[in-house]
Amino acid sequence: MKPTLLLDVGAGTLDLMWTDGREKPFFKAVAASPVVTMARRIERIDGPLIVGGREMGGGPVSRALVERARRQRVVMTIQAAATIHNDPRRVRERGIEVVTPEQAAAIAATGEFTHLELGDIDRARILSLLDALGVAEAPRRLGICLQDHGRAPAGTSQLEYRHRSWVQQLEREPRLERLLIPSTEIDETFSRLRSAAAEAALLEGIEDIWLMDSGMAAVLGGWQEAAARGAGAAIIVDVATSHTMAALVEAGRLCGFFEMHTSDLEPSLFDEMIDALLQGRLEHRQVVSRGGHGAWQGRAPAGRPQLMLLVGPQRRLLAGSRHPFMPGAPLGDNMMAGCAGLLAALESTPASAGHR
Repeated sequence: MKPTLLLDVGAGTLDLMWTDGREKPFFKAVAASPVVTMARRIERIDGPLIVGGREMGGGPVSRALVERARRQRVVMTIQAAATIHNDPRRVRERGIEVVTPEQAAAIAATGEFTHLELGDIDRARILSLLDALGVAEAPRRLGICLQDHGRAPAGTSQLEYRHRSWVQQLEREPRLERLLIPSTEIDETFSRLRSAAAEAALLEGIEDIWLMDSGMAAVLGGWQEAAARGAGAAIIVDVATSHTMAALVEAGRLCGFFEMHTSDLEPSLFDEMIDALLQGRLEHRQVVSRGGHGAWQGRAPAGRPQLMLLVGPQRRLLAGSRHPFMPGAPLGDNMMAGCAGLLAALESTPASAGHR
């Protein structure tokens, strides 16, 4: 496999890993996430803003822009405004002006506005991190994981739409690596993924780009460790900054999962859901009614899992669980679960073999 760069774009951190694809030395870094650094930048700048670029993760960026619009003018291009909401009318309701790129350029030319470019992939920053790591070869392949709710059709929630897209794939083949998508095949409704791929394509020397959901990538990374420890089946839980993904995996096959907001984690409720997952009675509506994103239950494993593994930056929140969880460290580092999963998916997906 050729020199590969792996990026896990989270709500709290940007986790980066590079490998040469041959001897596999791993160079890695954990930095503040793009949404964190951009929100800080917005808060430091005074005066009206003209915001271009592409859709990126919302959260603190959206809050910072909406707060600024209460005091001063904030003008965003249609593409950048999707960071706050996919419907421009909803963005305007928050006091933000939404314009075309041509109109934005004219406004910027007045010199009265500070210009910002949004995006999950900050090329200059990534190149700086790679330089600091002393990477010998520029990456030729790029794997990215992040969370994209998708643009749901009328009458369907974003969460439900995203969940259904997963279920359709998992019903066909319940293997996590099959959720890895080449950039050329991303559905247009997953606009944040498409935006990240478009920005990443501008990195010099990149030949192919692959994308995956961050929670699913982290579970796959955790499974690599569980399998290396000899487990035939395992519960893998990724407790990330904003979302928590729990999955039951057997021999690389996904038997079921549920996803919830990390801010809603409460050990006793979480344990109930783990029990239901293990017993094959977990229901999608059960998780949604508790404020979660949803659940899916496939074929039950042949036996009980031999290992329960916790990964992710917020795993301490489940210290009170009554289940015998162990701390995980995929590829030797808890923070690299998403990158480890991306790498495993790239190495095992037949569709990527032709690009090696």
